[in-house]
Parts: sequence; structure tokens; C-alpha cells
Amino acid sequence: MSRYYSEPNIPRGAVRPKSCDWAEGDIAYLKRIEQFTQEQIELLELEKEYPLHAAATNHPVIILQKGNPTSKGQFYLVCTVSAYSSGPENNYLAPWKQFVHYAKNPESFRSFAGSEIYQPRGKAPEAALQLKQGQRMPKPKTSWVYTKHAWIVPESVLGPFKGSPYQLEMTKESHNDLLAHMQRSCHYLKKRLEDPRMFGGAGIVTPRTPPRSPTRSPRKPRSSPRKFVPAPAPTPKIVTAVPATTCSWSRVAAAPAIPSKATSNETKVFKKLNRAMAIVN
Repeated sequence: MSRYYSEPNIPRGAVRPKSCDWAEGDIAYLKRIEQFTQEQIELLELEKEYPLHAAATNHPVIILQKGNPTSKGQFYLVCTVSAYSSGPENNYLAPWKQFVHYAKNPESFRSFAGSEIYQPRGKAPEAALQLKQGQRMPKPKTSWVYTKHAWIVPESVLGPFKGSPYQLEMTKESHNDLLAHMQRSCHYLKKRLEDPRMFGGAGIVTPRTPPRSPTRSPRKPRSSPRKFVPAPAPTPKIVTAVPATTCSWSRVAAAPAIPSKATSNETKVFKKLNRAMAIVN
């Protein structure tokens, strides 16, 4: 029996929690990260860009999609269901109202039936996620899904969710609705769906990057090889000698006489002029 709550009325047709071979929409349990083996950690580390968060372990998870069998085992695409530290002690406070999750988009949270649903302004809220008839989550008032996170995990890290005495299953409509919401919200979900661990066939292979289509049309091949044309020889420079010219100086007129009424400054100027003319002559 569950340690979360007791279920007096088990729905008709309910089965015990599964331990393997989950179907899409089933609720499974993601083990604690301390329980992972080295081989399981290596399988998880194949995803380097968006690795599994340690805080996502030890939580119930929704089987979003089941991959093809591979040589490394069975893989599943999952998302976590969490109470986000909500409970009677904080009056079942929704995660988007908590300070620690203040930066997250409230519209990225989906609520199971019984948990608070975000009411956006100007448009209708998202429908509550439903389980099959007669089923309910172990924590009906505090069960939310953050649609921006999804991970690929091997079957070996999943186990039966013992929070319920029977296997919990989402309705087909709610499962498809959640997956469509995550495709709009989770920017890397497309990479997850195309991951070789999900669709690797006989083994896990690294997908090759498709070649880019050329942006320019390829050049047409020449009908004949291009002829080699030698570069022209440099033109020699012609230097013409310039004959030296003989410069003859003719005598200049005699130096002017100093006026009798010249000032001292004018007298100095005339004396300098006389000395210069004497040198020329």
C-alpha cells in the first residue's frame, strides 16, 4: 500500500504498477540518481547538450513516447510530475506563485485534475490533465508538469510507481494534449523525438549531418584547358642626361649712396645692401 495515501476503492480493471514495458501515457518512477549504475550514467551522458537534472530523479514520470528497441536496450521519452514543495504547510501554493520559480513562465505548467490551474489573462486556461476513469494522483492537490523539460532515459532507471496501489494511466486525449503543448513549449523536444536512442533501430548511431545545399549554381566545366599566357617583359626605362648649364652673372649697378637724412635704422639697411652688392660684383 502507498505511503502517500490509501486507496479504498481500486478501479475495476486496474492492474498492479508495472516494472517494465511501459506504454505511452503510463506513470512510472524515475529512480534516485544515487541508484544509477555506471553503465546507466554513460547512457544518460549521450545527451551532452541537455543532460538529465539530478532534481528530476526520485519522481513519478509520464511516458511520453516509447522508442524502438536498440542494442543498448529500451529507451523512453519522459517528463516529471512534481509537487514543487507545495502542501498543506503553504496552503498548496502553486509553483508559479513561489519565489523560487518566479522566473518560469506560468503557462508552461500543466496541472492534473485536483491541482490549481493557471488562469491567464484574456484567454481560457489549459484543461486539467486526466487519468483514466476512477484513477487519481497520489497527491491530487499538488501534481504539476513543467512542459519545458523532457528527457530520454533507459528502461533500467525506471521502476514501478508505488505511490499508487495500481498502475496509473493518462487518458489518450490528455496524453496527446500534453505532448502537443510540450512541442510548442520545449524548444529541444524535436531533437529528442529524432534522437537515435528513440529511433536507432538495431543500434545507437550518431546521425550524420546532412550536407548543405549549395547557395550558388556550380560552375560549368571549360571545353578546353585555359592557355598559359606569359606576362609581358618589363619596359626598360630610358634615362636622358641633362647637360649642365653655365650660368654667367653680369655686373649689377653700383650700390646706392646713403641719404644724408637717413635714420640709424635706414643707415644699417643701406650698409647691408652695399656689402651684398660688393660680394656679387
